[in-house]
Amino acid sequence: MTIHEIIINGFGKHCNVTINFRDGINIIIGNNESGKSTVINFIYAMLYGFGDNRGKGISMREKYTPWDGGECEGKLHLLTDEG
Repeated sequence: MTIHEIIINGFGKHCNVTINFRDGINIIIGNNESGKSTVINFIYAMLYGFGDNRGKGISMREKYTPWDGGECEGKLHLLTDEG
């Protein structure tokens, strides 16, 4: 299974962002505080959810609430080995 495309409607600093991936290795680059880790955490949240944060400080859901308000939302398009 490979990630084909991510669409971030709202997640942390990202709003209305689409990233397409190509075959092979894809590298996310950018300056400090540009949102690289936010993209990685978006993918993680889409695959595994926000998880349980009992007693561990700020939750992932709280940390990545969209800066412009609203709900965390987006899409993750995956391709299986069968297409």
